[in-house]
Amino acid sequence: MEKLQQGAVRPPLPAQAAAAPQHAASGWKGQSRQASRNGALGCSARGPQEDAAAAPASSSSAGSADAARPAPDPEAVAAASGVGAGGSDRAPEPSLEALLDPRGVALWATGPPGLEDVVLGEARLKLPEWEASAEKGSGRVALRSPEPCTLGSVAGLQAIVGGLLAPERLYVQVASIHGLADGDAGLRALEGLCTPGSSLAVALVAAAQACLGSAVSAPSFRVTCRRSGPRRFGSDEAAAALAAAVQCGLGWEPALRGFELELVLWVHSDCLLLGASISPRGGGPMRALVAGRQAAVAELRPSLAYAMLARCLGSVHGAAEVLLDPMCGSNVVAEVASISEFSPRLFCLCGDIADVAVAAARQNAARMPAASRARIDVVRWDARRLPLRRFCADRILAQPPAAKFLGTNPVNRLYHLTMGELRRVLRPRSRAQPAEAAARLALLAADRQPVLTALRRPAAGAAEGCEVPSGPGFGVAWAQLGETRLPYEGGETTLFLLGSRVRPLGRSPPARVVADCGEEAAK
Repeated sequence: MEKLQQGAVRPPLPAQAAAAPQHAASGWKGQSRQASRNGALGCSARGPQEDAAAAPASSSSAGSADAARPAPDPEAVAAASGVGAGGSDRAPEPSLEALLDPRGVALWATGPPGLEDVVLGEARLKLPEWEASAEKGSGRVALRSPEPCTLGSVAGLQAIVGGLLAPERLYVQVASIHGLADGDAGLRALEGLCTPGSSLAVALVAAAQACLGSAVSAPSFRVTCRRSGPRRFGSDEAAAALAAAVQCGLGWEPALRGFELELVLWVHSDCLLLGASISPRGGGPMRALVAGRQAAVAELRPSLAYAMLARCLGSVHGAAEVLLDPMCGSNVVAEVASISEFSPRLFCLCGDIADVAVAAARQNAARMPAASRARIDVVRWDARRLPLRRFCADRILAQPPAAKFLGTNPVNRLYHLTMGELRRVLRPRSRAQPAEAAARLALLAADRQPVLTALRRPAAGAAEGCEVPSGPGFGVAWAQLGETRLPYEGGETTLFLLGSRVRPLGRSPPARVVADCGEEAAK
């Protein structure tokens, strides 16, 4: 692995030192005026947690900058090779295999921060021989193959890891950079790492061939920068510096849109990790959906649908269960469930109030294999008044619309009526039933307050359709089982895990439930 020690920093490129105006968007001082005129540098974010940038030089200016590049500093080369700088102690740059851990190829599986446990659990279930670890809140799960292999065999790994549904994208770790200075010094050093013929350049070429095929010799690319830890330098600036190095060293053309290869620079407190996407463009979790399907407005992502399934179903389950999706949209939940490990135990009952959504869901279901289609039923209904008998659903997944689309008062009324109906149809937990096997509701709510209000409501009895065998003095109330904030999904988006319990009528929810709801519920 290439290592760059503190202080062993390359001098700035003469072409950039001569003209280095501040970039209006990123504030990076290493951009040339020629690149500014050509518009080659751009920044684009795939999500609130990601900042992307392309290279700051065109192909013509890249050649001139590379020609003016000073000879590599022996001290810096020695530091990058991880050996001493003097005479016989110096070793040649590491080979491509030396950039890989001898224990096996390192991969990343990325997902929404806060749901790393779902990605980690699926990886350990489907890849039991692989090493898997995750840092909470990072959005990244590290995977390592059980046997040593080179980047040339990464293409064969796609068939193995391609069955994972929880990750957003999959990346192969190309290199790691240690000892990089903070600020402008670190950016200049990062820009000088990918010189022609360097081990990093060789690794990037091999990674591109493994991920895209040998036919692609000079792919267009985009650099995305993500971070977990203190801010050492700006994400846009770091992405621009690495993109400049790749274009100058390899001659690849940057592209914010229509790129062929995505490179990810992950900034940690002590190192930088560089990865290349092994998922084809447009791949990732979208492969879980049927080809040629019709999409809906504000559609649920397949990775989030799988996370809701995993949280709702758990590891303990019965022989067969009814999964209810009262606001199905284009039927993403049922499609993901049909190809997941949960498929044999589920019958999916899906519906929506919008005719367009129901038509799209039925057409998408018709494109599915016959065996999967037999386990799905799509109907038109109103989630505020479901045509179902009480206590008939074992699992419920729901994603109500956000207040920013419908308004606060309409959404509050929608939650009030819908949560009452879902409480009526969800099977309450019995005394002898294990907590893991009890019926649950996974609710992806863009607005927290309506859910917290529903949790404070007292138990509902026979008048609300929640008559229980315990007697007329008992009813059904919500119980909060878990809560995961998803800040990068926007606003107050929260994944709630709820269950229903038999409680005496007129009694407020237990104090622990109100306490779990936070300060808003205590007001």
